[in-house]
Amino acid sequence: AQHWKDICNRALKLAGKKCELCEINLVTIKVGRKRIKTYQFDHIHPVALGGANSLDNVQVLCTGCHKEKTKHDMAAISEYKKKLLIEK
Repeated sequence: AQHWKDICNRALKLAGKKCELCEINLVTIKVGRKRIKTYQFDHIHPVALGGANSLDNVQVLCTGCHKEKTKHDMAAISEYKKKLLIEK
């Protein structure tokens, strides 16, 4: 788990604390005792499709961009699984 945390911290620093798609500033908001991040770490090539948990496969996205990318990733994963079932 620490390895992933290190990758995420490095990715955030490399991104200059900006979304790597829309370039909006990424922040952490403190609400009471909670810290709410306006960003998420994303696998450029999804792990479910063979992507690695490595710095070169991670990008930092704002919540909105991550949500949209995840829709596309889920569709690609679904197509991949269908293809696997057809080939069996």
